[in-house]
Amino acid sequence: MDAANPLALALQHALTAVGAVALAGSADEVTVGWQEFELNFAWDSLQAVLLGESPAAWSEAVAELVVETGAARRAADPDWDVWQPLIWPVVHGRRSAAALQQRCREAVAHPFGEVLLLTMAARFDGGLQYITRPQLEAWGNGGELLLQTALDNLRRQTELTTVQQMEPQHWALDGDDGFDSSRLLILDDLVPDLAECGALVAVPARDVLSFAPWNKAGLTRLRALLALAERCHRDWPYPIDSGLFYVGPQQTLHIGVSRDDDGTPRLRLPQELIDIQERLVREGNW
Repeated sequence: MDAANPLALALQHALTAVGAVALAGSADEVTVGWQEFELNFAWDSLQAVLLGESPAAWSEAVAELVVETGAARRAADPDWDVWQPLIWPVVHGRRSAAALQQRCREAVAHPFGEVLLLTMAARFDGGLQYITRPQLEAWGNGGELLLQTALDNLRRQTELTTVQQMEPQHWALDGDDGFDSSRLLILDDLVPDLAECGALVAVPARDVLSFAPWNKAGLTRLRALLALAERCHRDWPYPIDSGLFYVGPQQTLHIGVSRDDDGTPRLRLPQELIDIQERLVREGNW
């Protein structure tokens, strides 16, 4: 946010006052993390709230808007049948996971892929509301049903055309909804041909997923995949991880990445992945 902009400065003071944080911003809107919410506010709507207010009262007015918006969402129909079609999986990296758990310790969350956190959230017009353990208890649902519901919703709203070939042996997803990283969880459904070998996958930010097959041909795209992961993790909103993951049937493994002095990337392969590679070589699929 531009510290020289009076509205941005008022927003910053308001968020600090209510324990919220700005998560992402553009020329049109800002996304605020507050408790179990990610709330999108258009700059025009914020300015409308401040009409008639003196600059000294701006921070208080914005703080009230954030709290009232979240409270109104909490007052929505609590019935499971209303929430069920809205729930999606949301993937977090270490930093965003820690920030979410600090804002909302009751958020339902599961460790995933060694360095990721898997959460579930209701997607509504105006933002996200993360599902909390008290909500889950009130519904009488277990965590397995919640996760299955989120995955089913994601599958239903993902077209096969989401998978776009960038180069030979290198693909990316383009779901046009800001949550391509979540499709890490259903990659085997989208690309059944990967069932045999699995894939090297980059999920550097919430709206980015790119992959190459885990075989000899796919390794030719390693530099491009790593470059994309590092660039998007640095530059895109909602960063997740600058490394790579192996995604195979019923398995997701984190792959550490280091570089030689000349910049050559080196993968720190977990033993499970070495075993998979050896099996693929023996079977003639490498």
